[in-house]
Order: sequence, then structure tokens, then C-alpha cells
Amino acid sequence: MSLVRQGNISMLEEYLSPIPNPDRYLNRVFGDEFMQQCSLLTIACLNEHINLMRVLIKRFQLDLEIKNDILFGDGHKNNDANFAVSVYRKHLKMASYLVGKLGCDVNLCDNDGRPPLYDAVNCGSLELVQFLLDHDARNFPAMYDQVSPLMWAAEKKRTSIVNAIRSHCPLIEQIEAEELLGTTFVCFDLDESDFKQAY
Repeated sequence: MSLVRQGNISMLEEYLSPIPNPDRYLNRVFGDEFMQQCSLLTIACLNEHINLMRVLIKRFQLDLEIKNDILFGDGHKNNDANFAVSVYRKHLKMASYLVGKLGCDVNLCDNDGRPPLYDAVNCGSLELVQFLLDHDARNFPAMYDQVSPLMWAAEKKRTSIVNAIRSHCPLIEQIEAEELLGTTFVCFDLDESDFKQAY
């Protein structure tokens, strides 16, 4: 795991050479000191080691959709595949590689039914939201709380993200999002700038 965290390709190759079934070994999930369960490919993804990922994917038969128990910034663990992890960590280059070169599914949900678009909204990245929408990400509600990425963006007062997503949604949801966005500016922070934003 430490070789992957460091991005040390040559030492990792040396380490893997005597292992009888490296594909099976690389498709396992490993525990770490934070009680997370991650594949080595996910550790490379978390640390933005694109070259290491390229080497591993080229030489071995890796499952890109292994679900990993990752502890995210909100203190909750999510069962996420590599693409969702790269979105949550705001790694646009990594997300582009996983979708463009490897064909990862931009709508693959975590165990709560949240799509990567929800993660992009959560981390506040307009660039990632636009990237996902350009690659046919859908705005569907999570099974966990029935909140869609559009409504989550409105609740978080992320006007530019609401504007980006709403054109991909039915009119009724666009109206609901605008209402929620206006309400959040009025109700949560009653300073003058927020009051002006509400209208």
C-alpha cells in the first residue's frame, strides 16, 4: 500500500513479480489505519498517480468498479468506485482519464444511491459538474434521502451549479430548485447580500 501511495512504479512492479496471481491480488480491498477498505487502484486514484494507474491497468485485468469503503470529509463512509472517488476529491484530470480512456460509468451510484454528480455538487466544483453533464450524467434523486444533485446544489446555495444543472432537468424541478435556492438565501443567512441574492 505504501508503494502505491508514493506512486513508486518500479518498486511496485518488483513487489508484484513473484506473486502467483497479481490480478486477484490487485482486485482485493485492503484495510488501512483509518478503517477504510480500498483496492490498490483506488489508493493510486486517491493520490492522483495517473501514471501508476495506467501501468496497472495496461498490465493487469483490474476491476474499475470495485466498491471501496472510503471515509470522506463529512465523516461518513461511502461504498464508491474509483470514478466517484476522483470526483469527490476534485481530481478532474483523473476523472477525465477514467471516463475518456477507460469508459467508467458517470452514473454509477454509491450504496446510498448517490451518483457522482451529487459528489461534484457536494465538493462545490462547477468544472466537474460541467464535465459530468457533458458526459451524460443524470440528475436523479438518491435512494437514501430522495434529494437530487440539483436540489442539493440549491440547498447548499451554489447558484452557478444550479444554473449548470437545471437546463438538464424537467421544468417542474427547475422551478422547485429556484424556489429552494431563494428560500435558502432568505432563511439561513439574513445578511444583506443574501437577501439581494434571493431575488
